[in-house]
Amino acid sequence: MRQPTVQHLQGELLALRCYVAALIQVLPEPYQHRLPAAFGSRAELVRGQLCAAGDAAFEQMAIALAASAAPGLPEVAPGLPPATPCGAS
Repeated sequence: MRQPTVQHLQGELLALRCYVAALIQVLPEPYQHRLPAAFGSRAELVRGQLCAAGDAAFEQMAIALAASAAPGLPEVAPGLPPATPCGAS
């Protein structure tokens, strides 16, 4: 079996990001506002478990997911730069 390329994995992650954002948007509003705290508690379980590049990628994806969620929700990881989509510079 062939190893996936970085571009392939970026495409898969972007698709997952879009799917999760769509799920968030169809949740009733009270649940949408509870999502950042719920994600934060679960994220703490995996932070520091990856190499430095993996941790950075995790934080970027967390920010991208928070940004694509419903407007007005608090940031999951404030202060970090947004993730760059595949092919963007």
